[in-house]
Amino acid sequence: RFDGLPIAPEPQETTNGTHTFLYFTYTHGTHTVEIFGETAATPPIAIITPSKTTVLVDELISFDASSSDDPDGTIISWNWDFGDDNTNSGETVQHSYSTFGTPTVTLTVEDNEGYTNSTEITITVLCYPTAKFTFSPAEPLVGQNVNFDATTSQPNGGSITNYEWDFGDGKTDTGITVTHAYSTTGTFKVNLTVTDSEALTNTTARTVTVKIHNIAITDITASSNAVEKGETITIEITASNKGNFTETFTVTAYYNTTAIETKPVTDLSPGNTQPITIAWNTANVPPTNYTLKAEASIVTKETKTDDNSRTYGVVTIKRISSSLSISASSTTLA
Repeated sequence: RFDGLPIAPEPQETTNGTHTFLYFTYTHGTHTVEIFGETAATPPIAIITPSKTTVLVDELISFDASSSDDPDGTIISWNWDFGDDNTNSGETVQHSYSTFGTPTVTLTVEDNEGYTNSTEITITVLCYPTAKFTFSPAEPLVGQNVNFDATTSQPNGGSITNYEWDFGDGKTDTGITVTHAYSTTGTFKVNLTVTDSEALTNTTARTVTVKIHNIAITDITASSNAVEKGETITIEITASNKGNFTETFTVTAYYNTTAIETKPVTDLSPGNTQPITIAWNTANVPPTNYTLKAEASIVTKETKTDDNSRTYGVVTIKRISSSLSISASSTTLA
């Protein structure tokens, strides 16, 4: 300032790209005012170079701040905020994300004169979808529709665009809910593969055990193929449980369509057999040829019934044979 003159205005700031200058202008009549300049320190420039900007959950990213610069000094610290409550320091660092999203990474650099500068970038973190499904009934029967439901699957950031099913029996389908029936018993591995809008896939598997109610007559024999009327034929029958459930049922022996006798079979376990003996008294059976057969009653929910009966074959009931003997004596008649 000049003696007797008003106080000079506050200095302004300008830069030439490398240095910052403080200046002011002042005019008072014919007085010549000299402009005083003062160089101010230049803040550093923060630059982030990531190894990638789109990653999967738990995938490691490298962050490089070596391109950062300080035109009039040196950078002495690099501080990182990864946008997920995690921080680090150093010119180069690595970080991974545990959840999907779009976190903002902030780099703050500080130079030797205490000046700081910050910059930001956004990272896109992708996550595989999660495939899940339920099915009902829990223990389906052969030929029964099984309902498969994948609505509990999770997209994890995108949106699920495709549901692919492999039922483990050579059949496939697509859709969020599907229905399938199995033609045979067994344990089948069902795979569900989901694909999301980010082209990421995930597969899950569950086993479906398909069962059946199935009673069968596996054998029938007769003690004789031909008897005289009134004789007894012993019929031996074998009943089998070829299904997956303990069953109670009856077995009846027939000649042609006439029932000879019915006997119960109680609590026959899966895979087991039950011998049954029926005595056929032919006293009231007219002599002729008869077809002998054994038949098991149909149990609840039994669908395979073609083996519930078995034919033995033809049994002949013959007439009772008789003979008349005449003998003469030597008696002389008068």
